[in-house]
Amino acid sequence: MGALQYLTFMRLDICFVVNQVCQFMHAPTDSHWAAAKRILCYLKGMKTHGFHITCSSSFALHGFTDANWALLV
Repeated sequence: MGALQYLTFMRLDICFVVNQVCQFMHAPTDSHWAAAKRILCYLKGMKTHGFHITCSSSFALHGFTDANWALLV
């Protein structure tokens, strides 16, 4: 779980669920381990998403966003 806590610095989409699972690590049950495995499966499927840092001679910053996020809520 410590490695998942470290990942929350770069992957903000897992902050809440990792926090919830970590609260029960002193006495985990089967459902807590299942939740931790589900987080790992999610991360495995999303490994192509996120921050990609590459070396470049250009100082351009490129960003992408979902402009319709308010309409989906």
